[in-house]
Amino acid sequence: MDAHRQAFGWTLCALLVGCASTPPPPTASSRASDPDFVATEREPFTPPPARGGQTGQSSALRVGSGEAQARAIALSFVRALIEGDRGTIHALLAERIVHAVDGRQVPRAAEVERCMGGADLLTYEPDLTVEDLVDVRGVQVERAEHYHAEMPIPVGIERSDLVVSLPPLRTGRSRRRVPCLARVYVRTGTEARIVALTR
Repeated sequence: MDAHRQAFGWTLCALLVGCASTPPPPTASSRASDPDFVATEREPFTPPPARGGQTGQSSALRVGSGEAQARAIALSFVRALIEGDRGTIHALLAERIVHAVDGRQVPRAAEVERCMGGADLLTYEPDLTVEDLVDVRGVQVERAEHYHAEMPIPVGIERSDLVVSLPPLRTGRSRRRVPCLARVYVRTGTEARIVALTR
């Protein structure tokens, strides 16, 4: 029994001596006084930019991109009319189309047929381009609430919809007035569509 106690005592002593001989972790002052210590600097943390950005800047970006999208859709619509591309015309129109002058709403299929009837007049003019029909530099885009500032906005058109005016090119190769070509109303977004037309 004494032998076991003596062995346990030696083991405990060795552990205590070993712990006592373990040096404490270096402090900042001990590192600074150590000639062999080489300090390494870390890059300062930079938080990632906020997704939304500043309110004014994000709003300006949304408006600018919306106008560009509306303009591109309107000119694509003109190109589809020139080429008699029924599929593209169908894809660009909403399910129901508002006639902005009288406020009537018609199904998309009926509006496609009406537009195609006018587009048939253009198939006899080869190599006709958008620039031959529309004064591209004169295209104007404005919100529906501004365009209809002095008149009621027809039912089915939202205040934020963009009105794209397509002035005819007076000196172009074709002076024919094609239905659907005067003015289009575009609802921008991930699934942008033409929601109204002015004949």
